[in-house]
Amino acid sequence: MIKGATICRNVLQRCIAPMQRIAAKNATQHFWAGLKPAPTLFLILTVILTISCSDLEFNNPVDPEAKSYNGGVSSSEQTSSSSVGADNHQPSSSSVSQNGSSSSTTPASSSSQRSSSSSNTNSECTSTVGNDIFTDTRDQKAYRYVTICNQTWMAENLNYEEGGTCYNNQQSNCNTYGRLYDWATAMGIDASYNSTRYNASEKHRGICPEGWHIPSGSDWYALMNYVQTDNKSTYTSGSNASISAKHLKAEGGWKSYGGISNTDAYGFAALPGGSGEAEGSFEEIGERGRWWSALEFNNNNAYYSNMYYVNDVAYWNLNSKEYLRSVRCVKE
Repeated sequence: MIKGATICRNVLQRCIAPMQRIAAKNATQHFWAGLKPAPTLFLILTVILTISCSDLEFNNPVDPEAKSYNGGVSSSEQTSSSSVGADNHQPSSSSVSQNGSSSSTTPASSSSQRSSSSSNTNSECTSTVGNDIFTDTRDQKAYRYVTICNQTWMAENLNYEEGGTCYNNQQSNCNTYGRLYDWATAMGIDASYNSTRYNASEKHRGICPEGWHIPSGSDWYALMNYVQTDNKSTYTSGSNASISAKHLKAEGGWKSYGGISNTDAYGFAALPGGSGEAEGSFEEIGERGRWWSALEFNNNNAYYSNMYYVNDVAYWNLNSKEYLRSVRCVKE
């Protein structure tokens, strides 16, 4: 589907767009009136390609559920993942390195309970907004966590040192925003899987503490869909976004922008840790947050959730596995 959509876009950009520019430039000279069948042909071709590309864009796996976040649930994540090409590679068990440490959960202070009905994946959703803490016993770091519609998420970016990088190699950034990881490191597997298909299980632990896992595409979908529905928000301009970021972003830590006010209504406290590239460059700390999922697109690319300081939208994107992103873990 992606290849088809790319071909359509290339045709539109290289063939149709130039004709439209020519038409606009010569409009005052009645350019279209002077041509014979050609303008009609180009007009028809433009309409056909636009419709075809739109269909391909809707069906491509930018959203693991092949639906917008304010839509329903359709095909499974594994179906969406495996439908993108035939370069699947199932790793042997010896190639997977997992960290065998444990974590403990300790409630620290009182939390408020909020329940609401949802017409989506859960009929009854319970959310806990508070300051509950668990300790990663591998390094004794403590993390806040929250429950949002029966999902329990870390309320901070992971800051586990092994394989992680501080933005601009400054420890102070790790203290605030957590560490950045390439996809294979986040998944706790060999670096070769940054360029080879891995096909993770639904609850793949990766670099997360014991009892937690790297969010699947379905995990991210459930979170965004619930928050959007719970706030009666709608977003119709694309199939890979939801108006949920304002309710999930931390109230502080983001660059200010006119008209944007973050509520952190669920205590998720999403922070913009920026990103890095393999050669050592970094960008957008304080402006953009990107969090890996376990879902792959192909050998070289994987999906991630993306929030930006200039709007209230949470996007679902894909990019090179070699890029450095933040990690949030979900409790099993």
